[in-house]
Amino acid sequence: MSEDLDTKKILFFFNQGRARRIDSNEGIPSEFFYFYKQFQNEHWEVDFIEMDPMPKKTLINNLIKFTDKLLRKLTNLPFYSHQIFNSKNLKKIKNSDILMFTNETLGYSTMLFFLFFYRKKRKAIFTMGLFDEFKNNQKKFLKRILLIVYIKTFDKFFFLSDIEYNFALNVFSEKKSKFYYLPFAVDNNFWKSTNSLNNRKKILFVGNDLKRDYLSIVNIATEMQDYEFIFVSERFDNNKMPKNVTLFASSWRSNKLTDKELREIYDQSRLSLIPLIDTLQPSGQSVALQSIAMGVPVMISNTKGFWGNKNFENLSNIFMIETNDSWKEKIIEIYDNLELLNKISTNAKNVAYEEFNTEILFEKLKHLVFD
Repeated sequence: MSEDLDTKKILFFFNQGRARRIDSNEGIPSEFFYFYKQFQNEHWEVDFIEMDPMPKKTLINNLIKFTDKLLRKLTNLPFYSHQIFNSKNLKKIKNSDILMFTNETLGYSTMLFFLFFYRKKRKAIFTMGLFDEFKNNQKKFLKRILLIVYIKTFDKFFFLSDIEYNFALNVFSEKKSKFYYLPFAVDNNFWKSTNSLNNRKKILFVGNDLKRDYLSIVNIATEMQDYEFIFVSERFDNNKMPKNVTLFASSWRSNKLTDKELREIYDQSRLSLIPLIDTLQPSGQSVALQSIAMGVPVMISNTKGFWGNKNFENLSNIFMIETNDSWKEKIIEIYDNLELLNKISTNAKNVAYEEFNTEILFEKLKHLVFD
């Protein structure tokens, strides 16, 4: 890298959960830091801002909080500016050259500020589901205007789904120079196992986002009392779980279950289930890729927002479930077919290594950010 690039200061914007992990000495995977750790490992000057759900109650913060609440009510969009803007964070923003936003909540919460201030700072954002909102709300005038302002505010959009990326190219063709496809990838140095599928018995569900089909996964477990399930989610009531389900009420943000403990759960699992609601927003990507890295075959709903259409094929390296398919019948059909499961596992690992490789994607990101 050139001397000029060496001097660039990069500031990441995160939801909760990063500071605690960054400050700890325990081994943690890098994927939910969106290349922050890779920049850090290469000795770039990097810093971060993390949303604070309990900011100090000042007059200015209370006014911002009121505005956020009003905007959320009018648009149903995630405005939480009061959790970001304070004197300490404003100083970090002022002293940075490149601003990296890691999801839409951070984008909406900052876009009105950056529309008027620090306009010359380079601003990039990772995108997942932005255009699902756009597609579903074209008749809501204010929401549509805000989405257009959002696109104007940020300089580069890194789409985690090629489906949404292509949709953006079609809808906003005049802005295509801002749009790039950069798939999500997991830390294969952390998510690895030597335990064979023969020794694994559990059926796993991991997830907390709103695009998961929680009703379906409970129904699947209820109908399959002869199989043992593990659920890792804060979306369930343990008192309402079938007896064959072991529930770990945790999310990445809460960290009640550590990454190492989650890795041990993957190591017990023969199959990873990801039932989804059919939307354009990509969902289940991190869990699928963690499962694949751990050698656990994935069974996932085939939605219009599926992030892996170019790389994954039913019965070759993944199990795709169509709307009219029976999850129960499919699971019974493949659960004891270890030859098929091992083939799916091996093929999926090969694809993930070639197409969802963190090191390769980091080099691509650096090129795009500084282009």
